Amino acid sequence: MRQKITSIVEHAVTMGVAPSVSVSSGENNYYAGFSDRNFLIPTSEHTLYDLASLTKIIGTTLALAHALVDNRLTLDEQPFGCWPGVSIRNLLAHTSGLAAHVKFYECAGISSNFFLNKQIIFKKLFEQRPTNEVNKQRCYSDLNFLALGLVLERCYKKPLINIFKHTWEKLGISHNLVFFDSAHALPKISNNIASTGLCPVRGRYICAQVHDLNCYFLGGLAGHAGLFGDLKSIRAFGSFFLACLKKPKNAYMSLIADFARLGLGFHKPLVSGSVAALSPQSFGHFGFTGTSLWIDPRAQSSAGAYYVILSNRVASSLRPEGIFLVRRRLHEALAKNRLLLLKQE
Repeated sequence: MRQKITSIVEHAVTMGVAPSVSVSSGENNYYAGFSDRNFLIPTSEHTLYDLASLTKIIGTTLALAHALVDNRLTLDEQPFGCWPGVSIRNLLAHTSGLAAHVKFYECAGISSNFFLNKQIIFKKLFEQRPTNEVNKQRCYSDLNFLALGLVLERCYKKPLINIFKHTWEKLGISHNLVFFDSAHALPKISNNIASTGLCPVRGRYICAQVHDLNCYFLGGLAGHAGLFGDLKSIRAFGSFFLACLKKPKNAYMSLIADFARLGLGFHKPLVSGSVAALSPQSFGHFGFTGTSLWIDPRAQSSAGAYYVILSNRVASSLRPEGIFLVRRRLHEALAKNRLLLLKQE
């Protein structure tokens, strides 16, 4: 198995799918390539990647669950008068009817004044109207989690990063998770942070700045993106999510298990997707930069397993075909043991 996974990872780098790829299944780690082509810093388990939409599950979803358990919010609460009928449940489930993506960073007045940008972007966000009927069709949208990030900040009256950190501390998860303030200058070297390549809007090679432009112009962190992390930190969340399904110890963990089953904050596998080899009970999320975390409670003869894939594939191409095939091959190989064990049962 180790040889198979290593071969897939090394082939992905050789074929230019991504400058670097890091994979973990439990405590088994595999990685290949360089975190930064210019400086040729070898990829390791400590390489930090732009996690993109993994921020949605390890940051926003977890923090919202705490707010719900603490009775600060309810799932059926409708926090925004501009979207009648749109509840927190709808935002988590992507059934708000809102558009998949809007380039808010192209709004008039957007500049290096990140405080003003936030006012402009959220004003424009709340001018958006659902393009589909509320609660009828799942349409994955960053707008949902942009709004949920604001819900958290209003609820706790704290910056989002402080809310996230408090959540992780309450869970007892030791973490190597950071965000990079957009107002700070880029480092001259990568410091073992995987670059996401040349950004045509910023006109420079990006390292230690978030790839997502809406997030960048909001200051570097939002409800939908902005966190950076390494294999160890994402493994910790994989282990926690698996425990929520297998051995929940309290109401909070039981709520996360319900979220996973219902697809609130999390994705469920598609028959033809890159996690089709996992069981129907699986749940997780992808990140646009080339990251993913999936948990399969039926793996390892129903003991359960989690799978982490981190890459900076956007430094090579914005087209998804390459990383899709790599993810599918990795998940097929990692799930092979589950399939063999199920046949024996």
